[in-house]
Amino acid sequence: MTILLVENVSKRFGGVQAVAGVSLSLAPQEMLAVIGPNGAGKSTLFNLIGGQLPPDSGRVVIAGREATRLPVAARARLGMGRTFQIAETFRSFTAQQAVEAALLAARGAPFRLFARAFGPHAAEARALLAEVGMEEAAATPVSTLAYGDVKRVELALALAAAPRLLLMDEPTAGMAPAERGALMRLVRGLARGRGMGVLFTEHDMDSVFAFADRILVMVRGAVIAAGAPEAVRADPAVREAYLGKAGLAAALRARRHG
Repeated sequence: MTILLVENVSKRFGGVQAVAGVSLSLAPQEMLAVIGPNGAGKSTLFNLIGGQLPPDSGRVVIAGREATRLPVAARARLGMGRTFQIAETFRSFTAQQAVEAALLAARGAPFRLFARAFGPHAAEARALLAEVGMEEAAATPVSTLAYGDVKRVELALALAAAPRLLLMDEPTAGMAPAERGALMRLVRGLARGRGMGVLFTEHDMDSVFAFADRILVMVRGAVIAAGAPEAVRADPAVREAYLGKAGLAAALRARRHG
């Protein structure tokens, strides 16, 4: 089964072709990385898939359902989730309260009801925190957590909607190398265990080549290479346009030790 199908999507902003006829597919349990230099079109592609932007042409299919013109909320009901930065309001919550709020949001509860609704979903929230290794921090205010722990709570928030497709934009940005590896191992385990397809962008090549099942490389809005990490690493166009010899050598080492 294909959890996500993107066919020839394009998006132009004035005279800039941000995304040019990109196609991809994603299966359950698979991790697909989208990489490329700044300005390659990665974030625009994510927003086309996520529903924040409409494509000029092409189509997006989620879990077999046409989603090209659906709003974000409707795509979420099809099983799409996305990690996101915790809003300032969430930062005033404990980790457990933040996840409870995400559970309520996933079930359509209005935000004004969150404060009065804490408690009934406590066990479910703690179970999600346990999945991401944060159960012991359930009573800790999010604002006092270390950055790597905040990223884990963000992942728990995304899991609250039980997504079949998870979009992750720069999941390890700002993290130390050891934290990056730990987070990506966690995501890989969740993808396998929950049967999720994971589509992620990432600038850290160690994380990409160690954990992606397939890699799609974009430059100036277009796909220049796609395939298994070994094939992408060896592609002359990728060497020339993006990674370079030093980056590819580091990527190879990461793949061997991931």
